[in-house]
Amino acid sequence: GVPMRVGGFGGAEGLAGYLREEHIDLLIDATHPYAARISANAAEAARQTGLPILALRRPGWEPVTGDRWTLVDSVTEAARALGTAARRVFLAIGRQEAGAFEAAPQHRYLIRSVDPVEPKLAVPDAVYLLARGPFPEADERALLEKHGIDVV
Repeated sequence: GVPMRVGGFGGAEGLAGYLREEHIDLLIDATHPYAARISANAAEAARQTGLPILALRRPGWEPVTGDRWTLVDSVTEAARALGTAARRVFLAIGRQEAGAFEAAPQHRYLIRSVDPVEPKLAVPDAVYLLARGPFPEADERALLEKHGIDVV
């Protein structure tokens, strides 16, 4: 029974306009931990409109025993960190960041996003999945195994 809207707003200004038009009283930012742009736009829209904002945060992934993490500062660095040997890569990132992986076309990509990656990557081997989480752990394991994924 709660009205819902799906899709972008056109940045902070677009979101601020929507909040005004719809007479919204409170903005709740419940995005995932890596949606920095969306959260920044929400904070700016709240500032522009004078609305109170509640930001719900869950922690991001943390390394556990047996993990092999390579920490990088950007998506571009992540593409570079894959190395030169062909790998099977699972990308669960925003469609706007996927283009950075065109710099590493030797890999096979399984790309999951909420919205379509347009245009498709200029790489020879990419499979696209449109899906919105949360995803059960057993399903995630099955997906990684089915595609022989060796790096996330």
